[in-house]
Amino acid sequence: MPASKESSSTEAKKKTLTIHISTDHVGPHGMPLVYGSTPDKIGTIKGTVRFETNYDCRGRDIVILYEAKAEAQWTALENKKVVNHHTEEIFGHQTWQFPLKHTRPNGLTVVAGKYEKEFEVPLIHPSVLNRTSTPPLSAQSTSATVNASTTTSSGPNPLLPSSSYSPNAKMKYIIRAILLRPFPCITDIEASQE
Repeated sequence: MPASKESSSTEAKKKTLTIHISTDHVGPHGMPLVYGSTPDKIGTIKGTVRFETNYDCRGRDIVILYEAKAEAQWTALENKKVVNHHTEEIFGHQTWQFPLKHTRPNGLTVVAGKYEKEFEVPLIHPSVLNRTSTPPLSAQSTSATVNASTTTSSGPNPLLPSSSYSPNAKMKYIIRAILLRPFPCITDIEASQE
């Protein structure tokens, strides 16, 4: 009588990094729609970064990045040649940490489990945040008092508009989360939400 092999039910190794934007509105291509600031109300982007792994994996803490960007492109006829132009302006760029539990202090191996961090980003020009000394990103609620006039003597409009897309211009906000992985890992794990 042949010996029977034990059936092993090992779960496949799995890790996921996701960003969820809290909104009831859906924009183009199913992307979350968040309204910008108005003279009456400061717009915010609220959401959650989630990381889940079913095994201890190589990695440091997660870095969360926020970027507000305006892009424009156009075509012009210059010296009897068609020339394509492109411009891009970054209105805001912030970074903050999402600490994870490691197998040892300052370690490079993340303990298996589910991790979650909430964030809130006010849609205000960074120059205003520098004047009010309000932290631009937080795990909790962020508030700032802003004079909502359309122009200020010290610079640009303090309120950032809603995302917008047209054939020649875009105003967009991007949240990225990156799990930095040490050598010998070849790539970091990244999630991005526009």
